[in-house]
Amino acid sequence: DTLFGAYERSADGMTVARRERMDLPTVDESMEELDNSFDALVLEAVGPQRPSSSSVAALRALTDLEVWRTLRDQGATPGAAVDQASAAVERWLEAQPAN
Repeated sequence: DTLFGAYERSADGMTVARRERMDLPTVDESMEELDNSFDALVLEAVGPQRPSSSSVAALRALTDLEVWRTLRDQGATPGAAVDQASAAVERWLEAQPAN
């Protein structure tokens, strides 16, 4: 919900920043901080499971800006987009072997 809320507010700016981050060091630094914040949100959401860096990357992919955009472009309301992505994340977590 938090990630998708950020996308609702700032998707266009994030898209431009992603595209131009390698050309502008300040933008790259800002995007790195945003990525770190999103990683921290994933870690907090998963809780005591403490996923590996590859698991964090997979969970971030399932909740990425482009996933949000695709769901919204296909007609999902903001709440439905959150529900659909959350269901995908839950299925992915359930399929992971216990640590």
